[in-house]
Amino acid sequence: MKILNLVEEVVVVPAVHNYELVDNYNVESIGDGKWSIEAATKNGQILKAWVGSNGTLRPADDLWALAEAWGAKIAQPEHKVKVVVTPDGYKGTYKALRKEIFRGHLHGCIISF
Repeated sequence: MKILNLVEEVVVVPAVHNYELVDNYNVESIGDGKWSIEAATKNGQILKAWVGSNGTLRPADDLWALAEAWGAKIAQPEHKVKVVVTPDGYKGTYKALRKEIFRGHLHGCIISF
């Protein structure tokens, strides 16, 4: 099967840092001078947790500095993706377009066997 009248484009997907994935930080006291900081997404999934004394005991752990250092790291590096554009404006990967065509959504393409 050959899909005709497609236009291929290369799209650059920018890098994603850890702080962009975090929606909120949950801070809780565990007890005995220990604290917990959890980085969570919108749906509540915990990405990373830090546990330490955070200033109430000596020597103190600077949990917020650890959280900020983790947030500055890159979760997904910048990369390029090849996408196809159909005559009706559908944009996606070639694999996704094949799935659409097998479902019966041709998006204005001509199929050759």
